[in-house]
Amino acid sequence: MIGPKRTIGMCLLLSGLLSTVAAHAATYYVATTGNNSNPGTEEQPWRTVAYAARQLFAGDTVYVKNGTYTEELIQIRRSGTASAPIKLLAFPGHAPVISFNDCGLSCPRKERKYLNIILQVPPGHNKEIAWVSVEGFIIENGVSGFKWYQCRNCTFRRNHIRNTYGSGIYGRGAVDTVIDGNIIESAGSPETGAHGLYLAGSRYIITNNLIYGSEKYGIQLNGIEDPNNTVDFAGPDFAMTQDVLIANNVLAYSRIRAGIVVWGPRANRARIENNIFHQNGQDDGNINGIAWVGCCSTGAQIRNNIFYATSPRALTAIQSNATEGVHYTQSGNLINASEPGLVNAPATLPTLPDFRLTERSSAIDKGLLLTAAKTAFDGTSRPQGRGYDIGPYEYSAGNDAQSPAAPIALQIR
Repeated sequence: MIGPKRTIGMCLLLSGLLSTVAAHAATYYVATTGNNSNPGTEEQPWRTVAYAARQLFAGDTVYVKNGTYTEELIQIRRSGTASAPIKLLAFPGHAPVISFNDCGLSCPRKERKYLNIILQVPPGHNKEIAWVSVEGFIIENGVSGFKWYQCRNCTFRRNHIRNTYGSGIYGRGAVDTVIDGNIIESAGSPETGAHGLYLAGSRYIITNNLIYGSEKYGIQLNGIEDPNNTVDFAGPDFAMTQDVLIANNVLAYSRIRAGIVVWGPRANRARIENNIFHQNGQDDGNINGIAWVGCCSTGAQIRNNIFYATSPRALTAIQSNATEGVHYTQSGNLINASEPGLVNAPATLPTLPDFRLTERSSAIDKGLLLTAAKTAFDGTSRPQGRGYDIGPYEYSAGNDAQSPAAPIALQIR
């Protein structure tokens, strides 16, 4: 039995620890007019995002103001907590650009791999980092936009990652991490053969993203890692890519591969719902939608997606080496029906694609109701009409009170 004096002492110790976190929690600022010798206040901001990231402890927030920041490695090295997360944010109403000092193929490979925003507790790769959010940045010319090791309860939202040498986002171990409302544009290169998102970990929530122009797959679910590998992973849940939700995204114009690949035997119970797969395999490949490599993970639910492509691009929605009823189930999918009615998404990738829905889009009211996707890419609440729309946007003109006219030759599976 714990005596009252000991109980009081424990409470005082806990209170003291919480007070220490609360006392340290601070708000800092970065601006192109700043200096890293400044205190980081709004009146005297810091100059670089990399310097700001190194200063962060649980409860701290950094706001970055408009401008272009030429950076090399940006590393967040500490965890936040559920009540005191670490936040690296664009200043409200601003869209700061992080332009990595990319020397391309002229750089030694050792140098190129560090050009990204990395979340990692050093040394090594198997230590958990938790409760970190990065939101609102334009990130260009890095090896990746984001890279992390063992990220628990992290959030990456409303970022625009473009022209990366490797994968747009490279996630090496995660649990309960959110990737929402981002643009991943032109990730990878012929030298790297990389992807929009390359992910290992459990219970990712991947919603409302625009992923287009990737060199290979839009999303790769890495199911080949050993759950007993404690050298590289913080635990089995970080190594195995299970129970991932991929919903209300657009996966379009991948150059030589499909929109999604389920890779290996441990990417189980994926939910792939309400997505638009559009004109993937632009230059090569035979799968527009979902590929299975190192067959086969099990338990995938593939529901209420639109798969649309035109020849000579890849036409197959789901690769046949996975067996329906064994490796996956499917329902409510629209496969190579009439053109899905997007504002500007022709057969080949345009300069400025626009994946919003037109008033007669086949995506309107055809989605599942998902609690993880109540808000669309542009902030519109779902649903606007009688049901959720498929894809990252929710059609809202006239509040969509009436059902749209049925598209011609609608094919539902």
